[in-house]
Amino acid sequence: MKSKFATIALSTLLSISIVTSASAGIPAGPKKRFENEVVKMTQIMGLNSTQADQILDLKIDLYKKNQQARKQFGEGSSELSSAMNKNMQAYQKGVSKSVSKKQLQALFDSRNK
Repeated sequence: MKSKFATIALSTLLSISIVTSASAGIPAGPKKRFENEVVKMTQIMGLNSTQADQILDLKIDLYKKNQQARKQFGEGSSELSSAMNKNMQAYQKGVSKSVSKKQLQALFDSRNK
């Protein structure tokens, strides 16, 4: 019961905190998708609100960097692929710094089911 309440409370906090400057300038569709992904990650990993906010910011930053790379290099180019790989590595490193090894393992386990 406490877990369900915590998830609902965190979801509410995420919804309120989404109106941050980090999310300014991105379309509603991707922003909503990122919010939903973070809610699922919170349920799986037991994220606190600070961790959830950090991961949401990382997702938004990844999106923005990939959009910039698309404009700079064009779709289908090897340069775009390289830039997006670099951006993903930075995102993954940020997630790893934001959560514990146990939380990260819970995410991996959920994806391998």
